Amino acid sequence: MTFDEITDLYDQEVVKWLVRNNYTKVSEHVIMIIRNILMAKDGILVNYGSFVAGVLENDLSKVMRYADDECMANLKLIYQGFYNIDTYYLLPKDTRSEVSL
Repeated sequence: MTFDEITDLYDQEVVKWLVRNNYTKVSEHVIMIIRNILMAKDGILVNYGSFVAGVLENDLSKVMRYADDECMANLKLIYQGFYNIDTYYLLPKDTRSEVSL
């Protein structure tokens, strides 16, 4: 599986979760942030920004310092996605160790 294919899978999972939970009008930027957080949590994305690092480290001061206006306005949604979207079985087990960027 290529990195782009994996990214598409994660995007689809985020969008499915948003639809299931009746979230409408969520920007592509927020979807990308949630996707990056999930991919970093799963060890697929290893180079990510300070905001994503703050979320992963549960460091509120870092989150507040590095959040842009859109992330700040959507913090609740971002954290709900981080804690409620299950990506454990999204990829085949052997793929997890092969791909990381």
